[in-house]
Amino acid sequence: MGREIELKLALSREALARLLDSNLVERFDGTLSGPARLRSVYYDTPEQGLARDGISFRIRSGTGRIVQTVKTPPAIESLAADRGEWEWALNQARPALDLLGDPPLRDIAKRARKDGLHPAFETVIDRRIALLSHRGATVELAADTGRIATRTGARAALEVCEVELELKSGGVAALYAIAREIVDGWEARVVLASKSERAYALLRGVPQSVPVRAGKVELPRDIDARAALASIVGHGLKHLAG
Repeated sequence: MGREIELKLALSREALARLLDSNLVERFDGTLSGPARLRSVYYDTPEQGLARDGISFRIRSGTGRIVQTVKTPPAIESLAADRGEWEWALNQARPALDLLGDPPLRDIAKRARKDGLHPAFETVIDRRIALLSHRGATVELAADTGRIATRTGARAALEVCEVELELKSGGVAALYAIAREIVDGWEARVVLASKSERAYALLRGVPQSVPVRAGKVELPRDIDARAALASIVGHGLKHLAG
């Protein structure tokens, strides 16, 4: 199992172009890659059971690789998404449920076999990547442009133009510091919803921009004070950002 900590920032195409032409990447000792096209197909049960439980199941093709990824919902609320992530290299772009052998994934595989999996939507993204160094941490910057498309008859689509910052090693403060520079310098805004969450909203006809109510903060009994404070603050920040 891996752990993914990432923050998404939306901005205009013009602002993204200016950011990529700036010296931001060089200032953090990074080198920007050339563009790569990534096609991801997201799968779910007919009743969207995985989505209801905050689980995403995708198969991504691009750069000569096929990768199956399963992500589980975050255990603690935070402005940056912090969730479980599993990845497997595949030989063909078809769901491989036999690979879901870890205990947290067995119920997902069991449900998928029982109810069946089908393609729910897809994303086609042109991505450029740079690894940034800051305060002893490594942060991956991914500049994404493209679209999210449903597989309904109308094939509704949603444009994507954003920067993903993912913590690869070190403290999360570095991720927020880089994000702050991008927000201040290029009029970016925090995006709380993942690409899959936006796609499901598109499928259900839900507006992409809806108020986020401050919900009840539920904490595990064995949580320590530092994690509890982070969860409470993260809950409040998500409310403000939404």
